[in-house]
Amino acid sequence: MASKPSWIERKAISQDVLKRIYASDQDMYPVPLSFERLQDWVAQSPELSVCYLDSAADGCDSPGDAVEIGAVIVLPLRKNQWEELLVGKLKEIEVDASIMFGSSDTDELQDVGLHIFHIERFEGCGRAKVQRFAEFVLEDVREVATRYHWNILGYSALTATPAGRRAFGRMSFKPTGYEELFSQATSDSTEMPEMGINMLFKYPEGQGADSLELSQSHHIVFKSAMVVKFGNGGFWDDK
Repeated sequence: MASKPSWIERKAISQDVLKRIYASDQDMYPVPLSFERLQDWVAQSPELSVCYLDSAADGCDSPGDAVEIGAVIVLPLRKNQWEELLVGKLKEIEVDASIMFGSSDTDELQDVGLHIFHIERFEGCGRAKVQRFAEFVLEDVREVATRYHWNILGYSALTATPAGRRAFGRMSFKPTGYEELFSQATSDSTEMPEMGINMLFKYPEGQGADSLELSQSHHIVFKSAMVVKFGNGGFWDDK
């Protein structure tokens, strides 16, 4: 089990960083998520949505200055909402922090699932110093979450890239069967070009109507898959 290096610092996600995260996510995965909702998620759970800094960034443009090396945004969902999210009954964009997040200031034990909305290691200086960045970040998230009066049910993520699927796979996350897919009309389609990209959903068997119906004039251009790791075990000791 690895501990957080002494030269790694945590700080609140700035609005500039949050805007960059939002813009890049929308470019890659254009779901109808408002920036205001993303801001609310971060504001409602600031200790679980943070930037990581290298406070000893040798070789950078300004040696000795702290350099942002990555970020994470985690949604601490109450049991019912987390279980619905795992199978697609609740969509990420529908998460309302004001009524669906676990409380961090209660003495009553709460069942909470931690959903990783975003995890990213930034390009540039300091990138290579933290190996297995996803494992390091989730260990840090787990440590912070244990400070609250929560029974951690598990961790989940809607993986949208091959690199993301590999990273969570290394940590023993498993697919739930729920997927979100984007389809686009092929060049020989007779549909109007302004129809653009359509969003489709694939649900686990028995968990809802399967809306994945593609005509021959459409093809999948992008997809994401929900993965989960139940329990509150470590992320370094599953290798």
